[in-house]
Parts: sequence; structure tokens; C-alpha cells
Amino acid sequence: MSPGRDLNSRFIPPVTLQTRCIYAADDDLFLPASAVEFGFHAWRMSNAPLVGYSSRMVKKGKNGEWLYNYKDKKGAYSLILTNHAFMDVALLDAYNSPPNAKPRDIVQTRLNCEDILMNFIGTGIYRLPPVLVYAAGGDIIHHQIKGVGISIQAGHYDERSECVQEFSHLWG
Repeated sequence: MSPGRDLNSRFIPPVTLQTRCIYAADDDLFLPASAVEFGFHAWRMSNAPLVGYSSRMVKKGKNGEWLYNYKDKKGAYSLILTNHAFMDVALLDAYNSPPNAKPRDIVQTRLNCEDILMNFIGTGIYRLPPVLVYAAGGDIIHHQIKGVGISIQAGHYDERSECVQEFSHLWG
């Protein structure tokens, strides 16, 4: 597989990086500058390694399997998507470290789930949950390209549930 199709490459920090924080943003989404500033302030004020604007829920199913879903009815979440998120550079280093080669292989094979893996690593290292940022005006992320992306494909949530299951087996 070419490096350009490896979703892991989005979390390789630049060699010349001289900051403690990275802002990851998908190119098919828009976020107003005021919301980005608010998110950065939230990252600086929290101890969380991952602060973002979109959340998802992972919970156990009836048969004990892990299920990936949008959110529960109460708005609870367990993951932050990295489509617009601030991350500690140490989290990027951990993501790319040799002990995480096997889960990165899962991401590369599936062409999916890099954000789920980032949450697993962040929670495992920092023992802190990711932080969801809300901004005035409700849903602040707007798709610029309608009908494009892996998240609209059939079986997307099943695929991501399988990733959660695989990562859970790796971390116990």
C-alpha cells in the first residue's frame, strides 16, 4: 500500500515541530476560526491529550461485543473524532512508537479507525478521557463536499465496531 493511502501518516509529526500541540483537520470540513480558538483554549486549560468537536460512543452490546455508535440518548460519548481536534505531540509520538505497530497495521489494512486508535492510545497513556468541545450555535462542523468520505459508506459503523473489538483485544 502506498504511504499516501495510509491513514496513519496523518499522525506523523513534522521533524521540525517546536510546539506541544497539533491541530488535525480534515479537508472536507469547515470550522469557524472562533471555534478553533475556543478549542485551543480548552486544550490548554485541560490536561486531556485529545480535545475535539465531534464525538462518538462505544459500548458493550447484548452479547458482550463492542459497538461503535453516534452517541447514546443522553449525549454521552467515549471517543473524539480527529476530523477537527487538538492533540498533545506526545500522543503523536506514542501513536507512532514501535509498541503500537500492530494496531497501526489494522488501521492501514482497513483504511479506517485511526481516530479510534488515537483515543485508545491517549486514554491508555494519560488515563484521562478525551474532551468534547461545544461552541455556541450547535453543530459547528459543516461538510463542504456532500456525499464524500468513508463515513457514508455502507457498513461503516460495523467496520468501526470491528476495529474497537480488535483494539480491545490488543489492550486487554
